[in-house]
Amino acid sequence: MIANYHQLPVGLLEPEDIAGIVIFLASPAAQYITGITVDIAAGANARYTA
Repeated sequence: MIANYHQLPVGLLEPEDIAGIVIFLASPAAQYITGITVDIAAGANARYTA
């Protein structure tokens, strides 16, 4: 196990945490968005970026 895996004081993500981007992507405001990756990890993946 990795010590101090998560630097932000958050627990597990809930469906409500992801619902906002789902609603946006299903809305007319996102009509021209193609080929996008949305990383919803509350900052846990930040250590893997350069």
